[in-house]
Amino acid sequence: MPWGSRAWTFQEAVLSPKTIYISKYHVYMECNALTYCETLDVSRSPIHQAPHTAEFFQGENYLQQINTGVLRSPLTANVNLCNNALRIYCLYTTLYSRRKLTKQSDAQHAFSGILQALQRSSYKDGFTWALPHQDINWALWWQPTSGAQRSERFPTWSWLSWRGHVVPGQPTVDGPQEPHRYMFDLAIWKSSTSGDGVQKIFAKSYDDMKAEDRESFIDDPLAGTLPTGDGGRITQLQKPDFEARDLALCIESFVLTFDLSRWIARGISINKHYHFFQIRMDCVDISIRVIATSEVCEHPGRQGEKTFLLLSRSIGDNDEKKCRNEQQMWVYHYLLLLGPIDDGIFERRCALRLKIPQDGLRILKSLNLTRRQVLLV
Repeated sequence: MPWGSRAWTFQEAVLSPKTIYISKYHVYMECNALTYCETLDVSRSPIHQAPHTAEFFQGENYLQQINTGVLRSPLTANVNLCNNALRIYCLYTTLYSRRKLTKQSDAQHAFSGILQALQRSSYKDGFTWALPHQDINWALWWQPTSGAQRSERFPTWSWLSWRGHVVPGQPTVDGPQEPHRYMFDLAIWKSSTSGDGVQKIFAKSYDDMKAEDRESFIDDPLAGTLPTGDGGRITQLQKPDFEARDLALCIESFVLTFDLSRWIARGISINKHYHFFQIRMDCVDISIRVIATSEVCEHPGRQGEKTFLLLSRSIGDNDEKKCRNEQQMWVYHYLLLLGPIDDGIFERRCALRLKIPQDGLRILKSLNLTRRQVLLV
């Protein structure tokens, strides 16, 4: 297996302060600022001459200037990357997932150096099955691409459970620098590493939003207080005899229940990665984008109500019809399709994005909006 396609060598290339590559034609040297070969003089380049101070690495243009295409990493710069942590995490997750492992059971070990570097620089709260606690609502929204295969060695909600290229979840409208700008009441727990009890690893609320951002949501059902059903899931997670205890997350969030087979199929994206569905309810047009590799698209005629878990949301214009110069703003809801295993226990099936007009959020109630605690394994 070539060195450049092996998963184990990825963190070696990214985290090494200096790397020398010897090919048939050139010898290349790579460091944290640039890459050059023996036949080119790049000593006068702007990057080569720039002052490599903390201010330089934290500048707005740094990520555009740095040579990320050849694996150079700001992780080794020993600076605070809080504003770009999710972007960096997503970049290296997707690059790593393209590589090959002889044993899929090594998937987390071969990525552990990257996770440790991220934890030192920005994700101080740590990781669970390679997902960062501070951005776990977005990290749960990863998407496998065509050709990826499911592995049974890891929890269904971690991208480690797939062999092949995975696209990590991140805001598609706000950008990674403001991943929690538009929040709602959301809390996530895991079993404690000490062996007893649970640990809350993520908590956000509607009140965390700025006043001007809250005004962007008209007649927002998520702003009200809904009773939480299945409140005993945390207790179940605490039980020592719960077999999936170390693989489970307890998530308290909003849940939608509806039958997607009643929606109108609008087609498939050019790259065949997404399927689009649309429906009109109470004079409001809403649409949903589903990952094409999911069972929803493989069996679109399969009827029955499904359970969808809300993880995040954002606001933007109509990204699918910009050529029409529409001024309508939309609220994007990032969902997971849940597959039932037992009472209140689910596995992760696929990622979806629900798009609703900014002035039509009342339609969420027509999609059987409730608030629940679920166990994801």
